[in-house]
Amino acid sequence: SRIAPESRPTPPCPLDGFREGSLRKDLERGGFETLPLTTPEALPSQVEQVFEGGAQVIFDTTGFWLAAAVPALATFGRVAIIAAPADGQVQLPVLDLYRLGGSVVGINSLLYGGAECARMLERFGRHFDDGTLSAPEGLIESPLAEGRRVMPTSTKGAARR
Repeated sequence: SRIAPESRPTPPCPLDGFREGSLRKDLERGGFETLPLTTPEALPSQVEQVFEGGAQVIFDTTGFWLAAAVPALATFGRVAIIAAPADGQVQLPVLDLYRLGGSVVGINSLLYGGAECARMLERFGRHFDDGTLSAPEGLIESPLAEGRRVMPTSTKGAARR
């Protein structure tokens, strides 16, 4: 999950939360501040230590941290989800969410066609070109034609996709 502020001064770099130690170490070597994701119950206090009053935006990239993300939000904060647990179900503390004025936003790239995705990726890619973002080390590139063959490997728990 990625946690980023909106209305407060931005830390020197985004704050990334990881459970997997080697990925966390790679990011730290690259100058990123990281947050060890230990338990869902600990997330709100961990976020509060970095972002007083909570995070404006939390990106849940697994689907397993949605319930924990709500109490870690600032007033009017948002949780963006890009994945769900295998069964598609998750408990959500709705009372806490609406009292914060918070919202949950679903991000589904399948709603866009190839040309639309290409335009978005072109704009996003400029941040790598100008040095604003740096690509992670150790990426394994595969031709698009090999996609059906290599995709199962990347979705079976492989840390490097």
